[in-house]
Amino acid sequence: MTPVLATKEPATVVMTATITPPQNAPALTRVDPRLRLEDYKQALRFYMAVPDHLVDRILFIDNSNADLSDLQRIVDAEAHDKRVELISFEGNDHPPEFGKRYGEFRLLDVSLAKSELIRERIECSLWKVDLPPGSGPLSMRVRPLLNIPSV
Repeated sequence: MTPVLATKEPATVVMTATITPPQNAPALTRVDPRLRLEDYKQALRFYMAVPDHLVDRILFIDNSNADLSDLQRIVDAEAHDKRVELISFEGNDHPPEFGKRYGEFRLLDVSLAKSELIRERIECSLWKVDLPPGSGPLSMRVRPLLNIPSV
């Protein structure tokens, strides 16, 4: 199996988010949507600055149907060499006992189904980014999500 970082094409970063968590979300330490949005803005800037030979696309997907206009302003106003797609939908309508992982998988399902960036590139590596709210981009965990090698 080819390591994800050794692919010929740059990766697409998939940033999943819940800007406005539900009131009954268990085990959240950072619940203020304004603070969470600031965390995500900082993370978006961080990934926009990654060299384009490593990452050339960013998919940001939020499951709280939040207003993404602040993020869109960053994409439009700041210098970068990425294709960026922002998607928000209402995805927190499941019972809280299903847990955060259920919501995370649903986010990924929706992102793969709705994203133009994903549909445009048949061969791709996706890097899933976990941002522990309040921790800043240097604490992010990057995990290979999917590597579709060329044939």
